[in-house]
Amino acid sequence: MNINEMKILSVFNETNPLLTIKEYTESFSLNIDRFTQTKEALLSSKNIKYDLLIVEHTPSKLDGVEFLKAFRHLHRETPVLILIESNDISLQEKAIKQGAFDVVCKPLSPVLFQAKVQNVLTQTKAKTLVDNRAIHLQDEIQNATKVLKNSEYELLEILGKTTN
Repeated sequence: MNINEMKILSVFNETNPLLTIKEYTESFSLNIDRFTQTKEALLSSKNIKYDLLIVEHTPSKLDGVEFLKAFRHLHRETPVLILIESNDISLQEKAIKQGAFDVVCKPLSPVLFQAKVQNVLTQTKAKTLVDNRAIHLQDEIQNATKVLKNSEYELLEILGKTTN
Protein backbone atom coordinates (compact mmCIF):
# COMPACT_ATOMS: atom_id res chain seq x y z
CA MET A 1 0.00 0.00 0.00
CA ASN A 2 1.45 3.32 -1.08
CA ILE A 3 0.51 6.60 0.56
CA ASN A 4 -0.96 7.87 -2.70
CA GLU A 5 -3.39 4.92 -2.72
CA MET A 6 -4.85 6.01 0.60
CA LYS A 7 -8.19 7.81 0.85
CA ILE A 8 -8.75 11.08 2.71
CA LEU A 9 -12.02 12.64 3.79
CA SER A 10 -11.85 16.44 4.00
CA VAL A 11 -14.65 18.49 5.61
CA PHE A 12 -14.65 22.30 5.54
CA ASN A 13 -17.43 24.86 5.70
CA GLU A 14 -16.27 26.60 2.51
CA THR A 15 -14.77 25.53 -0.79
CA ASN A 16 -11.62 27.74 -0.59
CA PRO A 17 -9.92 25.79 2.24
CA LEU A 18 -10.75 22.56 0.43
CA LEU A 19 -8.88 23.81 -2.61
CA THR A 20 -5.97 24.89 -0.42
CA ILE A 21 -5.82 21.41 1.16
CA LYS A 22 -5.93 19.87 -2.31
CA GLU A 23 -3.08 22.13 -3.41
CA TYR A 24 -0.98 21.24 -0.33
CA THR A 25 -1.50 17.51 -0.84
CA GLU A 26 -1.19 17.31 -4.64
CA SER A 27 2.50 16.54 -4.35
CA PHE A 28 1.49 13.23 -2.72
CA SER A 29 -1.14 12.48 -5.43
CA LEU A 30 -3.64 11.69 -2.68
CA ASN A 31 -7.21 10.60 -3.26
CA ILE A 32 -9.29 13.23 -1.40
CA ASP A 33 -13.07 13.36 -1.09
CA ARG A 34 -14.04 16.93 -0.20
CA PHE A 35 -17.27 18.01 1.49
CA THR A 36 -18.74 21.24 2.83
CA GLN A 37 -21.76 19.50 4.42
CA THR A 38 -21.17 17.29 7.46
CA LYS A 39 -24.17 15.04 6.72
CA GLU A 40 -22.85 14.26 3.25
CA ALA A 41 -19.41 13.56 4.68
CA LEU A 42 -20.81 11.16 7.28
CA LEU A 43 -22.86 9.35 4.62
CA SER A 44 -19.78 9.00 2.45
CA SER A 45 -17.78 7.62 5.39
CA LYS A 46 -20.37 4.86 5.84
CA ASN A 47 -19.63 3.56 2.35
CA ILE A 48 -15.90 4.25 2.03
CA LYS A 49 -13.06 3.34 4.39
CA TYR A 50 -10.98 6.48 4.78
CA ASP A 51 -7.37 6.43 5.96
CA LEU A 52 -7.49 10.02 7.27
CA LEU A 53 -10.08 12.65 8.13
CA ILE A 54 -9.15 16.33 7.88
CA VAL A 55 -11.81 18.54 9.40
CA GLU A 56 -12.02 22.27 10.02
CA HIS A 57 -13.29 23.83 13.21
CA THR A 58 -14.88 27.24 12.67
CA PRO A 59 -16.92 28.17 15.76
CA SER A 60 -19.88 29.85 14.06
CA LYS A 61 -20.00 27.71 10.90
CA LEU A 62 -18.65 24.19 11.31
CA ASP A 63 -18.05 22.66 14.71
CA GLY A 64 -15.29 20.26 13.78
CA VAL A 65 -15.14 18.83 17.30
CA GLU A 66 -18.84 17.90 17.21
CA PHE A 67 -18.41 16.39 13.75
CA LEU A 68 -15.44 14.43 15.08
CA LYS A 69 -17.62 13.09 17.89
CA ALA A 70 -20.22 11.84 15.37
CA PHE A 71 -17.50 10.45 13.10
CA ARG A 72 -15.95 8.52 16.01
CA HIS A 73 -19.22 6.64 16.54
CA LEU A 74 -18.77 5.17 13.06
CA HIS A 75 -14.97 4.95 12.84
CA ARG A 76 -12.88 4.48 15.96
CA GLU A 77 -9.56 3.84 14.23
CA THR A 78 -9.38 6.49 11.48
CA PRO A 79 -6.83 9.18 12.37
CA VAL A 80 -8.11 12.76 12.37
CA LEU A 81 -6.37 16.08 11.80
CA ILE A 82 -8.48 19.02 12.97
CA LEU A 83 -7.75 22.55 11.81
CA ILE A 84 -8.55 25.40 14.18
CA GLU A 85 -8.39 29.17 13.86
CA SER A 86 -6.24 29.93 16.89
CA ASN A 87 -3.88 28.54 19.47
CA ASP A 88 -6.78 27.99 21.91
CA ILE A 89 -5.33 25.31 24.21
CA SER A 90 -8.73 24.30 25.63
CA LEU A 91 -10.10 23.71 22.12
CA GLN A 92 -7.02 21.71 21.20
CA GLU A 93 -7.46 19.60 24.36
CA LYS A 94 -11.16 19.10 23.59
CA ALA A 95 -10.32 17.93 20.05
CA ILE A 96 -7.71 15.47 21.33
CA LYS A 97 -10.15 14.13 23.95
CA GLN A 98 -12.74 13.55 21.20
CA GLY A 99 -10.20 11.47 19.30
CA ALA A 100 -8.22 13.82 17.07
CA PHE A 101 -4.79 12.50 16.15
CA ASP A 102 -3.37 16.00 15.90
CA VAL A 103 -4.38 19.66 15.75
CA VAL A 104 -3.20 22.09 13.08
CA CYS A 105 -3.56 25.83 13.72
CA LYS A 106 -4.52 28.24 10.97
CA PRO A 107 -3.18 29.99 9.04
CA LEU A 108 -1.74 26.82 7.58
CA SER A 109 1.94 26.41 6.95
CA PRO A 110 2.18 24.30 3.78
CA VAL A 111 5.35 22.57 4.94
CA LEU A 112 3.99 21.80 8.41
CA PHE A 113 0.63 20.66 7.07
CA GLN A 114 2.21 18.39 4.44
CA ALA A 115 4.53 16.90 7.06
CA LYS A 116 1.63 16.16 9.42
CA VAL A 117 -0.43 14.55 6.65
CA GLN A 118 2.52 12.47 5.53
CA ASN A 119 3.30 11.40 9.12
CA VAL A 120 -0.28 10.34 9.79
CA LEU A 121 -0.56 8.40 6.54
CA THR A 122 2.81 6.71 7.07
CA GLN A 123 1.77 5.67 10.56
CA THR A 124 -1.60 4.40 9.28
CA LYS A 125 0.16 2.43 6.55
CA ALA A 126 2.56 0.91 9.09
CA LYS A 127 -0.30 -0.07 11.39
CA THR A 128 -2.14 -1.72 8.50
CA LEU A 129 0.98 -3.68 7.54
CA VAL A 130 1.52 -4.80 11.15
CA ASP A 131 -2.14 -5.83 11.49
CA ASN A 132 -1.98 -7.77 8.21
CA ARG A 133 1.27 -9.45 9.30
CA ALA A 134 -0.32 -10.42 12.61
CA ILE A 135 -3.23 -12.04 10.78
CA HIS A 136 -0.81 -13.87 8.47
CA LEU A 137 1.22 -15.15 11.46
CA GLN A 138 -1.97 -16.26 13.19
CA ASP A 139 -2.89 -18.31 10.10
CA GLU A 140 0.60 -19.84 10.01
CA ILE A 141 0.33 -20.81 13.69
CA GLN A 142 -3.06 -22.45 13.10
CA ASN A 143 -1.69 -24.41 10.12
CA ALA A 144 1.41 -25.51 12.06
CA THR A 145 -0.79 -26.59 14.99
CA LYS A 146 -2.98 -28.63 12.63
CA VAL A 147 0.10 -30.34 11.14
CA LEU A 148 1.45 -31.08 14.61
CA LYS A 149 -1.88 -32.57 15.75
CA ASN A 150 -2.04 -34.74 12.63
CA SER A 151 1.53 -35.92 13.25
CA GLU A 152 0.71 -36.77 16.86
CA TYR A 153 -2.38 -38.69 15.76
CA GLU A 154 -0.35 -40.67 13.20
CA LEU A 155 2.31 -41.39 15.82
CA LEU A 156 -0.31 -42.65 18.28
CA GLU A 157 -1.78 -44.91 15.56
CA ILE A 158 1.67 -46.37 14.80
CA LEU A 159 2.39 -46.88 18.51
CA GLY A 160 -1.00 -48.51 18.93
CA LYS A 161 -0.29 -50.95 16.07
CA THR A 162 3.17 -51.84 17.41
CA THR A 163 1.88 -52.69 20.90
CA ASN A 164 -0.63 -55.22 19.52
